[in-house]
Amino acid sequence: MTVNSRRQPKQSRSKATVDAIITATTQVLTQDGYAGLTTNRVAEVAGVSIGSLYQYFNGKESLVQAVIERHADSMLALLKTTLADSVGTSVPQAVRSFVRAMLDAHSLDPRLHRVCVEQAFHLGLEHILHIRGTAQELVEFYLQEHQEAILPKDLKLTASLLVTTVDANIHSAMLSPTPPDMGALGDEVIAMVLRYLGILDDSEAEGPALP
Repeated sequence: MTVNSRRQPKQSRSKATVDAIITATTQVLTQDGYAGLTTNRVAEVAGVSIGSLYQYFNGKESLVQAVIERHADSMLALLKTTLADSVGTSVPQAVRSFVRAMLDAHSLDPRLHRVCVEQAFHLGLEHILHIRGTAQELVEFYLQEHQEAILPKDLKLTASLLVTTVDANIHSAMLSPTPPDMGALGDEVIAMVLRYLGILDDSEAEGPALP
């Protein structure tokens, strides 16, 4: 289900109001959860009238969607920058950078990320699918430039498997009651990806330990 905001802000003052509302929604959502989120509470935290809030948002679900969209944009911006910087690097170096970027993207705000994932399933999977789809396109583009160095030949399927596998492992770790050391997890995921690609010697990927 897609929930759209009502009025699109054009003036700087209107944009500032919308930004304050989304920021307040993020704060309330992470502190009190979806059950504790109300439009009145968001308006209070944002310092705006309830009428101003309803000028831009239809209600509770459209507020949550705006938070998910902002979080998704932040994650994608980080992934795009990393993959763009990896175009001229070796496959092991690119894999290490990609896995680190995925870890960083999921760690931008772990509590918010968890809430966003939970609510994305409630509102619809469009945002999750958009992030994965964009990441897959970027990975596939990189693989096309280095297809002679890897074993798999179906690059679209390979990109899909890589993004889904890395994402699933990181999500599983972050949602675990006792999360593993993320640096160690990253190293294992890197090793797994390199072996899938048919690169058994990952010495080129050696570098600083993952944070």
